[in-house]
Amino acid sequence: MKKLLLILVAFVCCLSLFTQDALLIYRQNYAKPLLVALKDISNITYKDAEQVMTLEQWNITSESETTMIDSLVFVDLETLDTNEYAHFVCPDDHHPHMIDLGLPSGVLWSCCNVGASAPEGNGGYYAWGETEEKEVYNDSTYLYCDGSWETCYHIGDDIAGTEYDVAHVKWGSSWKMPSLGQIKELIDNCTRTWTTLNGVIGTLVTGPNGATIFLPASGYRWDDYHYPEGMNGYYWSSTFDTGKDSYETAYIIQFGDGGWDWRPDLRLAGQSVRAVITPEPPKPDCPVAEAIDLGLPSGTKWASWNVGASSPEEYGGYYAWGETEEKDSYSWETYKYGNNWEDCDYIGDDIAGTEYDVAHVKWGGSWRLPSSEQIQELLAHSTRTWTKQNGIYGTLVTGWNGNSIFLPAAGKHVQDGLDAEGRSGIYWSSSLSPYQGYEASDLTFYSDYWRSNIDPRYMGFAVRAICPPKPSDYISFEDAEVKAICVANWDTNKDGELSYEEAAAVKSLGTVFYEKQGISSFNELQC
Repeated sequence: MKKLLLILVAFVCCLSLFTQDALLIYRQNYAKPLLVALKDISNITYKDAEQVMTLEQWNITSESETTMIDSLVFVDLETLDTNEYAHFVCPDDHHPHMIDLGLPSGVLWSCCNVGASAPEGNGGYYAWGETEEKEVYNDSTYLYCDGSWETCYHIGDDIAGTEYDVAHVKWGSSWKMPSLGQIKELIDNCTRTWTTLNGVIGTLVTGPNGATIFLPASGYRWDDYHYPEGMNGYYWSSTFDTGKDSYETAYIIQFGDGGWDWRPDLRLAGQSVRAVITPEPPKPDCPVAEAIDLGLPSGTKWASWNVGASSPEEYGGYYAWGETEEKDSYSWETYKYGNNWEDCDYIGDDIAGTEYDVAHVKWGGSWRLPSSEQIQELLAHSTRTWTKQNGIYGTLVTGWNGNSIFLPAAGKHVQDGLDAEGRSGIYWSSSLSPYQGYEASDLTFYSDYWRSNIDPRYMGFAVRAICPPKPSDYISFEDAEVKAICVANWDTNKDGELSYEEAAAVKSLGTVFYEKQGISSFNELQC
């Protein structure tokens, strides 16, 4: 990783040489890439020891943001919909924008309230769980009670993303009301300043990275009154107050000149909503099951247990080839990609890492189905012992380095039931049969033999995932012109490639990229 970061330094130091006017930064554990105009960037540096990126902007004067990045892409601003990306500041007047405050969770906050057209606008006032404004806010008009606040009924412990979430209903996409946890994160990690924006009183919230959002002191609505704006702000969370026996309260964030805090409040009141976008939980990488190094020549590592299992002895799930979910019956009639052996859909010669790869879909990261070649490698470079582990029959596979994995004899799922469990193991590969399109390769074993086999794709077999070998020591360039320039200048051993070691030795680009056209991205720098 250290060498990769040094390569990024070499490329990004010459921002002024590129014809594009903005930079997209794809970061780990963030819902959206960050879009930054090049004119707003003064410097980009990398801290080798911490393996992090530090980005300093002219318009951000406090501590800069620290985060792991995946890749950088240079783009033209005029070709993009700015509302699809995260920002430090609003790039234009087409609100709402997603503002990255540098919060630990990666949550992005909207620049303005739901129903507002600018950051200082009060926007709409909504009772909790309602998605339209109204003239009167009390128990007689609340949709989710029977005429009194004591009769409020339950619509969910957390309404984020549901039909009761006004942010999601009004703005769609990934916008949601913030949870109580996200409000607490905002309070715990940000500073606030009581101030005015375009004549409107409110709180300026400053995140750990120096980016800001403005929350107008919009007051609240009760009965047909609008309680004074400019004194306090009351903003709904998506979280129901489960601490009471009745259902009348949900949590809010409240702030004024003296401070801010969270508390429960009556669901009947009309209050503001500031939306958020929450990152999807990252798909787990190799640690889902431990990736075991068996000392194979290719460097391929095998999982310590089956997909769908949580220990080496568990059978895990049974999947038809190319399907990613289990089912009750396995036959041609239930197979997703063909109704009989004469009518099978072609989904690829090798489905590893695709949408048809159950290991990759379930576990993400580098995990994938093993190819038939990787199965053959396992057979050629290991010993196998039929044994019983924690009461389960199977085969102990031991690599030449002494490490081992246990493959339970999970049998197979055909028609409506299991067959041969405890007596045989059949594990899918990612490889289509080279002979018949309705068959795929697998690993089959019994107590006395192992072999690479071919079976009909509709059958339900177990899956043991692999992590592929580490990438080459050479950088794989997508842009031929970039590669040609780099090789011409820094290929010290003259082998026609640029290694990570050679790139790490580069201290300055000089003018080699000056006036070069057509260089738009560096996706080859992804980990």
